[in-house]
Amino acid sequence: MIKFFRKIRQNLLSENKFSKYLIYAIGEILLVVIGIIIAVQIGNWNQSVQDKELLRISLDNLREDLELQKEIIDGQLANESEMIAKADSILMLMQKPIPSPSDIAPLLFELTTRRTFIANKATFNNLESTGNIVLIKDKELKNELIRYYQQLDYLTAVITNNNLFLIDNIYGVFVSNNGMKFGQNPDGSIRQDYSITPELRFTINSQVSSRKEFSEAIKGFTELQLELTVEMINLINEKLGDRPEIDTTLSTKR
Repeated sequence: MIKFFRKIRQNLLSENKFSKYLIYAIGEILLVVIGIIIAVQIGNWNQSVQDKELLRISLDNLREDLELQKEIIDGQLANESEMIAKADSILMLMQKPIPSPSDIAPLLFELTTRRTFIANKATFNNLESTGNIVLIKDKELKNELIRYYQQLDYLTAVITNNNLFLIDNIYGVFVSNNGMKFGQNPDGSIRQDYSITPELRFTINSQVSSRKEFSEAIKGFTELQLELTVEMINLINEKLGDRPEIDTTLSTKR
């Protein structure tokens, strides 16, 4: 093809047909320009197709992260509900004139356990670190994602600090140091001849009530995060258009 056009140029020049050569040359330049424009358009179209597919994959991965996050939140809520129930049981037992150490002690020690909360945000972190978050052109979706993960970071920090400072360093120390003043038999078992003063009863009730309040606060924050998680999953479902909406009433009842 190149030889063909070169031969035409040479013939026009040899015949001194400069005006026709000039028209031909301009036409050849236009063909080259048009070819470049077409190539650029094809390249842009291919890039657009690749970006759309990468966005679809990213949204699908975000949804998987959120579904796992929902399971983590459900586990946290179940744990906090269990701790609240155990605290209520202790408070009821403490209403007895002489509480039984064998009934109270196991529950008191069980309240020292706590659950480590994990923020599952691998896909979102990847989108931010690679700059691919710009692929999300939908402003509503992008803003909701950013707000969601900011709230998730806040919840993670609250639970971590609650575990470390309130449960481990306050309630946990009280129990491990036998703040309940339980007596011990030679075989290591708890003595049943338990004498409780009004001051000691007050101290135990205060510690258990505070432990209950810790779990109630975390449960409240976590229930809010569950609602946000379900809303986020539903928003992605809407954008992808491949799954039905999750029933929020079933997901938030505890």
